[in-house]
Amino acid sequence: MGYLFVISNSGTIIRSTDNGVSWFDYSQPGALYDLITYSLCSFDNTVLTGGYRGDGSAELDRSIDNGDTWHEVFIIQGNFDEQRNTIMVLAANKDGIVLGCVENRKKINTHFPTYVYSYGIIQSTDYGFTWNNVNTDPQTLPKIFDIKWNSNNEVFAATTEGVLKSTDNGLTWSYTNGSLPTQDIRCILISSKDNIYVGTGNAGIFSSTDNGSSWNAVNQGLTDTLVNALVIDENGFLFAGTEHKGVFRSVHSITSVENPKEFFPGSYTLFQNYPNPFNPTTNIEFRIAKFGFVSLKIYDILGREVANLVDEEKPAGNYEVEFEGTDLSSGIYFYKLSVSALPSQDGQAENYTSVKKMILLK
Repeated sequence: MGYLFVISNSGTIIRSTDNGVSWFDYSQPGALYDLITYSLCSFDNTVLTGGYRGDGSAELDRSIDNGDTWHEVFIIQGNFDEQRNTIMVLAANKDGIVLGCVENRKKINTHFPTYVYSYGIIQSTDYGFTWNNVNTDPQTLPKIFDIKWNSNNEVFAATTEGVLKSTDNGLTWSYTNGSLPTQDIRCILISSKDNIYVGTGNAGIFSSTDNGSSWNAVNQGLTDTLVNALVIDENGFLFAGTEHKGVFRSVHSITSVENPKEFFPGSYTLFQNYPNPFNPTTNIEFRIAKFGFVSLKIYDILGREVANLVDEEKPAGNYEVEFEGTDLSSGIYFYKLSVSALPSQDGQAENYTSVKKMILLK
């Protein structure tokens, strides 16, 4: 079935089970009750939603059947008038790590209502079953609009003060604004090759190929520079949702620019499989810098080889292999890329090995 979920302006969840042909409004009785929803993320059959309740407490709900039934999994107590807590952002990576940004609105003047806002991070390491507060210092975090991971499990966040980066799944953060002309970052997207694209509140779209050290404008034909959403379709076209003029599409596929067929990469890389978790097929991409003997094998959690996907000599280039796990049981598996390249001019052989984890869920 083609499940789609959107959040309405009134904070309700709307679901489609037929790829958008028809929709069901979860504001109906028996759904999420009084939760005003601000954030949503999904993976496989699991959907997580966050927002605030009528009493001002932040609430996070979880469904493991694509929204048919829901269970409350996390609460941050609050008071609607004096101190309201809201889960503003939810994002999950392929290894079951989920991060959320919590906004705390505290009243500091009772005669003329004045509020101060602070922000913290909550984290789950088990696909949203259990949660912990991991960064709640209001002096260190700005407002976060969006969170994304790259294939190296580095986290990037779009914030009111620029692009934040974390290498420990949200425990600590540092800025990577580079040459960005603005700090008002509304959304972030990371391509399959780990190039970063950000939509800004006043300067359009920018891209980075070096983890945010430098940025280049991607604004040709874009006539609304307040960009709230970015997505890439299956053909590699970039779509931008803007504040005033609707949706724009890139003229050219950005993935074709990132990966021209004739391009020979200068480094060895094993990318994270996609999708992950998967059932029953997933794609594994890798790049090799020189001609050599290439081995790509799958192992179970006990280290036993369960599949041999590549076992031959290959020239330098980008490659993608499909792995099919119909005959395997659910669980954690590892895929290992080994390359033995021909010796260079100094007589030194180039050997490369990388291992990544993937999850088969049936």
